[in-house]
Amino acid sequence: MNTENKDVEQVNIPTVAAQNVGASIKQLVLQELKAQPNVWQKMTEVQQLESIGRVDRGIRQTVTAAINTMASGSMTRVSGYVEQINIKDKIKLTVIVNKSNNSEALAELYESGNECDCQIVLVDSDQYVGGMDLIDLSESDQGELVDNEDNLLWCVVVPIRQGKSVVPAPSHQLAEAFARRCRDVLINHDSDLAACVYAMPYQQNKAGHARMLKQGHWEQLQEWYKKLEAGDIEAEVVGLIEYVAEEVI
Repeated sequence: MNTENKDVEQVNIPTVAAQNVGASIKQLVLQELKAQPNVWQKMTEVQQLESIGRVDRGIRQTVTAAINTMASGSMTRVSGYVEQINIKDKIKLTVIVNKSNNSEALAELYESGNECDCQIVLVDSDQYVGGMDLIDLSESDQGELVDNEDNLLWCVVVPIRQGKSVVPAPSHQLAEAFARRCRDVLINHDSDLAACVYAMPYQQNKAGHARMLKQGHWEQLQEWYKKLEAGDIEAEVVGLIEYVAEEVI
């Protein structure tokens, strides 16, 4: 017997695999942080989702590899899935082995030939990564379509004036009241023009709605209405309605 081996502690493969899971996940997260094109708040929703996807796949692969190693210990391990099972006098399994397995493990499987002894270990790593699909920290590029009180944001559609034809309104009530006043003025001249003016929920993001209000578009619309009511301007359809996404700042 080689006495030099007496003081050498036997390596416990499952223990080592379990201890290294944390280090592997930490390395994965650090690599993803280095790969990000910008700070999280300045990344687009697509970039955020891509980053989350890479972390998700990396954690699943790391945990699966650790669970498989802990289950098999130091024995040769070949992963696959059971395609078919027949139970008669004996239990016959048809196992599909992935070609992505370690080449040395596959070579040992090939050399073992028919009727070799093996041990089947049922491993399900999904139970250790449960709930990951519920975590999504991505932020929509379009922002919110409701205000702080969960009310829809509203606007007035006025395709009969030069300038903005879709103007955000401070509230639903003001949007409906303005549209009604416009229709009352226009109905005596042209019912088709009157039908062009109406209130509706704002289709763009919350930031764009607030920015247009701050820029005074609602007040400009009120001045336009006063001129229309006084007969200083004539109403006519000046263009089709087309929503253009506002840039979120």
